[in-house]
Amino acid sequence: MVTVTSLNNKTASLLEPRAAAPQIRLKTLKKLREAGIPAGLLVAPIIPAEHILNRLRDSREGKLYHADFKSRMTGSGIYADLIYKRFTLKKKKLGFPGLPKYDCSLFRVPSEQSSLFEA
Repeated sequence: MVTVTSLNNKTASLLEPRAAAPQIRLKTLKKLREAGIPAGLLVAPIIPAEHILNRLRDSREGKLYHADFKSRMTGSGIYADLIYKRFTLKKKKLGFPGLPKYDCSLFRVPSEQSSLFEA
């Protein structure tokens, strides 16, 4: 994952001093994807204004966060549905192909821990 805090260079440098500029990170992500390397974008942190916090509460039964495992990264209701629809439309508009299929055949169940240190 490549993290982008903001597309605004000034804001990004305040949040992450001495880190690569947002445009450099996006170019890196593009090169990784073009090379066939599974890579994605993580937009974080998201710092909401008060009205955004109120919309979050509206989509989480009056709470900002649900600790319940099944619902903590999701929302419900009209605002959650609206965000989902907007995100889906934007993905289609930008031609996002979706996440690549991962080759799980390369995974091996680890044996004993001691085998990690043997040559």
